[in-house]
Amino acid sequence: MNNYYIFNNIFKVEYISTIFSDIIEKGKKFIVHFPGTEEIDSENPQERGKEEFLNLENVQIGSSEYMKEGIKIVGDLNLKSKNLFYQYFSKASINGRKEGLYHFSIHNEENMIFEIQNFCIGYILCNFYNESEQEDLGLHQYEKFIL
Repeated sequence: MNNYYIFNNIFKVEYISTIFSDIIEKGKKFIVHFPGTEEIDSENPQERGKEEFLNLENVQIGSSEYMKEGIKIVGDLNLKSKNLFYQYFSKASINGRKEGLYHFSIHNEENMIFEIQNFCIGYILCNFYNESEQEDLGLHQYEKFIL
């Protein structure tokens, strides 16, 4: 069980770009969930990024535990995958959340440290930052939840 900050719209957090960069640079692996199978439905915004993540090297594809009929793609955070996350996160920050990825998480060796569900509902592991850093980033003002 870990404490997480939970946000209805992660893109409204003041320092989210800094937080996201820190998480991507310190994360070790990712999991991205998409509806359907490995086939691409370019009209479905929930499938945005599916083709690019499927084409990354050394990813594992399995059934999503979050979607009745969906897949998850699991891989290491390397230069190519980090660039994809930055690309989609930037699009969502600038053009609106529906331009981003529908559901993904970033993990370190032990825990999920960051997650976005439904394009914008965000989770940040509380102890990812020390208390001073949490205060500097304004996170201390948010309620913590145990998940």
